Amino acid sequence: MKNRMIQTVAVLLLIASSVCAENLIVLAAASTTDAMNEIGTLFMKQSGHTVQFSFGSSGALARQIQNGAPADVFLSANEKWMDTLEKGGAVSSATRTDLLANRLVLIVPKGRSATLDERFAGRLAVGSMKSVPAGMYAKQVLEKMSLLEILKPRLVSCDSVRNVLFFVERGEVDAGIVYSTDAKISDRVTIVSVFPEELHDPIRYPVGVCTASAHAAAAAEFLTFLESDEARAVFEKLGFSVIAEGGK
Repeated sequence: MKNRMIQTVAVLLLIASSVCAENLIVLAAASTTDAMNEIGTLFMKQSGHTVQFSFGSSGALARQIQNGAPADVFLSANEKWMDTLEKGGAVSSATRTDLLANRLVLIVPKGRSATLDERFAGRLAVGSMKSVPAGMYAKQVLEKMSLLEILKPRLVSCDSVRNVLFFVERGEVDAGIVYSTDAKISDRVTIVSVFPEELHDPIRYPVGVCTASAHAAAAAEFLTFLESDEARAVFEKLGFSVIAEGGK
């Protein structure tokens, strides 16, 4: 009788936990793909919730949210797109926080070299300067170096920073501008220079809960986990600087 009671309680607890579990949809900047996949796995094991990621350029993801796409959390690679959603009421101001920082670098296919100046004669891959944050930062760099107009005919525009990385890895371009974290995950590219931070706006990754979220409490749990020691270890391992205050 006692064993049967214990088994019954265990089943009831299992049912209760499954009822409380939520399926979160997280829209996150492409440059966070590796980190967020790893952190998502840790969060799912700890919380019992499931997490479905959609990665892409922050601009494209922001427009999806504006157009009513289901989303619980948005992680942007720049403040501009988060500002746009917050001002439009699509992201909760109370939940918004700057989570990460990054650096911008020039990469080339492994075994090659390049110098980014007026003599650069190759093809340079960059994110779209209208919608991809890495491309927006790249535009600022090229403008301050007085190179934008000179290099315009040789720019290859990509719809995400990860596609810039792929182009360079395959040798389809002579160089590319990406985040240091993108370069870190590839053994097929070489960083030839790190751009001084005064050449572009601070690279910040704000995160927040979407106001249309049907799982706001679980989304808030996820944001808290992103600031935990476990998540911090993953971010730092992959080259991000964690600027949010958190931990246990």
